[in-house]
Amino acid sequence: MAAVSALAGVVTINDLCEDHIILEALNKNVVPIVAKAVTNASFESCVARRCLEDNA
Repeated sequence: MAAVSALAGVVTINDLCEDHIILEALNKNVVPIVAKAVTNASFESCVARRCLEDNA
């Protein structure tokens, strides 16, 4: 659900039309936005117990 919400947040009003229903595959904003949303959701739901930076 976090990934879907993040993807929906990336779509702009200019992106919405019947010929263009998915994001461009090379949109560089998608991966970091979705990754952050999923990370945050995993902490909020207590699925993740520690941050990746803790291993550094």
